Amino acid sequence: MEESWLEALYMRNYNEMVESLRQKYPDATQEAIQELTGLLNHYYIFEGNDWIGRGAVQDTAIAATIHALEDFKRELEKQLHKNK
Repeated sequence: MEESWLEALYMRNYNEMVESLRQKYPDATQEAIQELTGLLNHYYIFEGNDWIGRGAVQDTAIAATIHALEDFKRELEKQLHKNK
């Protein structure tokens, strides 16, 4: 099955965000998790503030960013818990 251009956009944005987060937060710290929580809260609000309609491209980019943040935060939480 061929990947649609929206799926390709999603994967590109997701992978770029995860790579960026790995560079910014190389170590699992409580401070990193707090910062990621703040970013997620911002993006959840941003996602909901769609009163003029962003369209499929922007919705896809925001969804990929949120999922990357959630997955990376979960990864850091596991590392932090493991190191205790």
